[in-house]
Amino acid sequence: MSQPSPQQKELEDLERALRSETKAVNIRLREGEYQLGLAKAIASSELELRFPDVKDLVRKLFGEKKTEDLQFVSKIQTILKKMEKSGVIRIMPKKMPWELQKYTLSSFRFQDVEKESSHLGNRFRN
Repeated sequence: MSQPSPQQKELEDLERALRSETKAVNIRLREGEYQLGLAKAIASSELELRFPDVKDLVRKLFGEKKTEDLQFVSKIQTILKKMEKSGVIRIMPKKMPWELQKYTLSSFRFQDVEKESSHLGNRFRN
């Protein structure tokens, strides 16, 4: 199955994230926690010119079976919404109302404002 080519807006979002300076956020992005795993999965998809929805992310990180667990998918959506409020990711506009929302990173470099140390600086370096 071929994937659709990215739209101009999606390419602009990717370019903006790649060119952005370090972005200060007050959400933890630590190894072993959901937020970092989700950010890395979004980044790798984005660099392949794909923009994942919540089920794509769950499938990639936790396997196909977890995509059928509605409580787990809902938990991941809640985490993604918190990440969006903190400025880590952006929720992209839907093309069709029935589609799941897709996600893009706002930057590829983040700094935790609470700790004043880079957690994802230089393209997800820990």
